[in-house]
Amino acid sequence: MNNPDFLMQKNNEKLSKRIYPITPANRLSTRELKVIEFAAQGLDNNEIAEILYISSHTVKAHIASAMRKLSANNRTNAVYKAVKLHIIE
Repeated sequence: MNNPDFLMQKNNEKLSKRIYPITPANRLSTRELKVIEFAAQGLDNNEIAEILYISSHTVKAHIASAMRKLSANNRTNAVYKAVKLHIIE
């Protein structure tokens, strides 16, 4: 016997995947997005860290995470892909 709640959950998961596909734009966290935006403006890790009141190590971690999510080889490539995908302007 099938559990109606389980079936509803499975149906909702299928529907949400169809309506809201996972893309780099909605996979980036808010902080990763901010860091990539600042990197696009030419700021270095220390400058970004000062603006966001976080350590430069944390900035580096956010950039590395965004690079991984965007399948970028380096920081510049991550910015390029973010612009090309209309994640940032």
